[in-house]
Amino acid sequence: MASVNETVNSIRSAMGSLISGFNRKAVGVRVFEDFASSWYWILLGLTLALLVSVVFLLLLRYLAIVLVWILMVGLLVVGGYGIWHCYSEYYHFSTSKLKFGDLSFNTNISVYLQVKETWLAFLIILCVWESILILVLSCLRRRLSVAVALMEESSRVVGYLMSTLLYPLFTFVLLVVCVAYWGMTSLYLVTSGAPLYRVVSLSDPSVDKCSLINGSETCKPQTFNSSAYPYCPSVRCIFFRYDDTGLFQQNLVYLQVFNIFAFLWCVNFVIALGQCTLAGTFASYYWAFSKPAEISPFALSQCFIRTLQYHVGSLAFGALLLTCFQLVRLVLEYLNHRTRGSQSACGRFLFNCLRCCFWCLEYFLKILNRNAYIMIAIYGESFCVSAKMHTVC
Repeated sequence: MASVNETVNSIRSAMGSLISGFNRKAVGVRVFEDFASSWYWILLGLTLALLVSVVFLLLLRYLAIVLVWILMVGLLVVGGYGIWHCYSEYYHFSTSKLKFGDLSFNTNISVYLQVKETWLAFLIILCVWESILILVLSCLRRRLSVAVALMEESSRVVGYLMSTLLYPLFTFVLLVVCVAYWGMTSLYLVTSGAPLYRVVSLSDPSVDKCSLINGSETCKPQTFNSSAYPYCPSVRCIFFRYDDTGLFQQNLVYLQVFNIFAFLWCVNFVIALGQCTLAGTFASYYWAFSKPAEISPFALSQCFIRTLQYHVGSLAFGALLLTCFQLVRLVLEYLNHRTRGSQSACGRFLFNCLRCCFWCLEYFLKILNRNAYIMIAIYGESFCVSAKMHTVC
């Protein structure tokens, strides 16, 4: 009888999950309705952001040194005001006996602002940040001229190649396609088995003769007839689960892992394609002898086609290397999540060390890949040769 109750409870739990799914669907519908009713405001905001970005690039082209110094002085002024304000609040609450340890967890942030330790922490952080900023400006003031020159040249390049401002939108669309394909494939794999249905009673099994229905009898919704159970009016044929006895379903975990691997590979390839295309586009500007006469108005599209024609293998290889490290990191995160409750202090330390090492390796490989893609776009060499050229340079 215990197994029968477990079956019925599982079915009811599945129905509850289905109902909550419909609730989430309703939330999604409301979000879409809000988006449909305010899409013009969103479009207006994006247009204004684009205009502000273009104006900022134009200002960088002619007033880069002024904008840089305004930014630096503004940061110093804001930091100084923050230090003064934090000190004033700390002095105001210095006579308060309330301590940070006396407070319980509270979602109201203003409660923590009534404690002097909070303002003392803010004061220390701002003082350290202000000191670092002053030290950097005093030690690297000669490098600012180089940075300003690079900013002026970059704004000049973007001014000649305005289409590069729109290319990230194309990359975003490709990433959305990758995510959608991964989601549909995952859903298909989960629902690949044949659906199984069982006869259950939606009322309390202890009432009348409905207890005779133990939830172990299979049924088909197309041929199910509730009149065959006259002693229990609430009998239904409902979905139980998908069949997992086939060869395809028994290897579902491996297929999902492969799907995740393919998803990461596609995402990294799309990012690599964007980096290589933009690098080649900007390289066509720097290697032009007479600017802007020798700059093609279709430089971005030409570089995109050239990248697809000659460098797909190199980009795929670089994306594959990065995907392998990312997959290892995902496996480590999964193992850490599953064994978190049973780990010892030494085990947690080793897990954290592994996570840190693979994070550093992934970060290093991202930098290496990006610079290798730049070399690929400029010299047209393979991935390994381009990566070696970058490390030598």
